[in-house]
Amino acid sequence: MNLLDVLRIYRQDIWSERVALVRHADARWDLDVLRRSGHFDEYQARQSRPVFGCKYIVAFLGEKGPRSRFVGVYAVLGVSGEIPPWPAGFPYPQMAPGKYRYDLAKLGDFAEVEDRLVIDWGPGTRAWVQRLRVDKSKHVIELLCSPALTAMQGPLFVVVHGAGFKVPRRLSAKSFTRVLEGRASAAGIAQGKVSVHGLRAGAFVRKGTRG
Repeated sequence: MNLLDVLRIYRQDIWSERVALVRHADARWDLDVLRRSGHFDEYQARQSRPVFGCKYIVAFLGEKGPRSRFVGVYAVLGVSGEIPPWPAGFPYPQMAPGKYRYDLAKLGDFAEVEDRLVIDWGPGTRAWVQRLRVDKSKHVIELLCSPALTAMQGPLFVVVHGAGFKVPRRLSAKSFTRVLEGRASAAGIAQGKVSVHGLRAGAFVRKGTRG
């Protein structure tokens, strides 16, 4: 299962545009603090160089090693050289304010997998802005369980092209893909035809129910 497979579940019409993958990581600042305080978008909008020469960005927070957690897709609407002071309450007012400020609009289509979808960025973590390549998309490591389903008991019941089966609540993306392909094959679904319609806990199905 790769990143583009998952993103296409939620939007299919933007991936032919120029899209950049952006991995934010800075040992000087706790970027999760910016997320929780509601200031991450302002942080992301300010850059020291004109790095977002694209129509959309797919943003991640860097974790240990190449692990990268998805935080959203943004449309790039424009850029300005006028840099206002950091807003009131910004957790790190001593942070350099940047030289370019992008007008970014977050797309709401991907909210279901924000902070849950984790990919392997690969060995080049210093290359923090990369072009999204349709022919070589990054691998999904796991899809973390949503808080709403964490308290639910029992396995999920997943329907893929009309074939229903139960899956364990938490699987790595690789293991889940293997389960899907095996179950789909047993149900007579051709290999490569397993399209997953959303998943809320350990798989990718938008509408799953308890078994």
